[in-house]
Amino acid sequence: MTKFGLMPLEIVSAIAGVLLVLLTSRDVFQTVVVPRAPFAGFRPSTILTRLLWRFWPTISSLYRTAQRREDVLGAFAPFDMIALLVMWAGLLGLGYGLIFFSIHDHLGPQPVGPLGSIYFAYTTMLTIGFGDIVPHTILARALAIMDGASGLGLVAVVTSYLFSIFGSFAARERYVI
Repeated sequence: MTKFGLMPLEIVSAIAGVLLVLLTSRDVFQTVVVPRAPFAGFRPSTILTRLLWRFWPTISSLYRTAQRREDVLGAFAPFDMIALLVMWAGLLGLGYGLIFFSIHDHLGPQPVGPLGSIYFAYTTMLTIGFGDIVPHTILARALAIMDGASGLGLVAVVTSYLFSIFGSFAARERYVI
């Protein structure tokens, strides 16, 4: 037990959760808000996009007609954006779940374990909030509000970016035609 009542596992969980939330938030900001960000570094979105692109041409080559192959290749960017949204939501939920696990005594009514903390983080982030796990302290409530705001912000930013991308695709198609 440390001075603040946290065990070493809870301290590691809190640090890992905060780092995961910050890394994911930075990645969303660099990808969606400032696409040509001046500062580079480790970005999960780059890794996912490169992994998806390795398999995408192979999938498109399974089609016999050139038109169908072009359609499949043209669907990569929208599919990638949806995959990025799912990845970012997964990473944010996991990060907040680790943070909630570090303060699991602040949640109740019954004791909450690691899976319960992650479950609470996802239901809060997606603003479902069933009410079976409830934050009892000001710290837990503030984190729950931040978690919900992060989820809403992520969906709002990515949705507006999707409309921008589809507008760019439409303009490009008009130019090509």
